[in-house]
Amino acid sequence: MKIPISDRLLCCASMVRPGAKVADIGCDHGYLGIFLLREGIAPFVAASDLRPQPLEKAKINSRQFETADRMEFSVADGLEAIRPDSVDTIVCAGMGGDNIAGILEAAPWVRDPKYTLILQPQTSGNDLRRYLGEQGYSIEAEQLVQDGNFLYF
Repeated sequence: MKIPISDRLLCCASMVRPGAKVADIGCDHGYLGIFLLREGIAPFVAASDLRPQPLEKAKINSRQFETADRMEFSVADGLEAIRPDSVDTIVCAGMGGDNIAGILEAAPWVRDPKYTLILQPQTSGNDLRRYLGEQGYSIEAEQLVQDGNFLYF
């Protein structure tokens, strides 16, 4: 069975280093984490969403694609339920850049250079870039992807 993953999430997946332990913040249906596990890119994914309904769908999907034993699920705001020692890569995709900045601001531990941040804002990308620059982050790689009629970076 094929995982129904969008082009923008495939782009995020392509930036995850093999062997990374990933936190998928705002995981929605869980397909990014499922894809990373099924493809052998990541051995573990912590999937978190603010709302219980999408997280329940992610749990159902993870059982269907046989990845639930390598996923941890939490209903939480941003990174509040993620244990810093459990992940080394954080993906925030499909939300506004201002929201992503707020998530990072609320979790100062992500400033440690041992963490890789993969950020894909749907809106307010320039606000996110400004925030990252002001906080001393640097952008190491950027990829533009078209998903349907929209361009994402």
